Amino acid sequence: MTDQMPPPAARRSTRTSSIIVLLVVLAAIIFAVSKCSDMVSGVVSQVGGAAKEAMSCFNGDYVKQKRFIDVMAMLNADKRVTDALGTPMTQENLYNCNYNFEDKTVVVSYGINLKGPTAKGKADIESTDKDGKTTTTKAVFTGPDGTATDLLATN
Repeated sequence: MTDQMPPPAARRSTRTSSIIVLLVVLAAIIFAVSKCSDMVSGVVSQVGGAAKEAMSCFNGDYVKQKRFIDVMAMLNADKRVTDALGTPMTQENLYNCNYNFEDKTVVVSYGINLKGPTAKGKADIESTDKDGKTTTTKAVFTGPDGTATDLLATN
């Protein structure tokens, strides 16, 4: 009596197995991308145009925003700033820009390098937008001599 082994089962080729693995991986990637896309669109719809506003720090569009225009008007109207820098006073650039969004409240912080005809200084400003109203919650001007002045404090 001879022991006979059954013939080997038909095997898939290595190429077929590789294609199946690639298809499974591709399907997983497509699924992950679609879920990520849904998540991102949900976040963007939650914060609305606020995300676009935050990008303005990177592309320079912050200078067109009403909030920033109002900040610069406030700085140009403050005698302590114009006495230190001269007039007209302009912004050179931002050294800090931060947007925080929470419960329909937007808190924006600007660190602004300022330049006047006689000197340079900087301003650290924080504004809060809630229910369509903007309130300046911090305004500190640092003059050319390094002295910091709280612009929200009365003279």
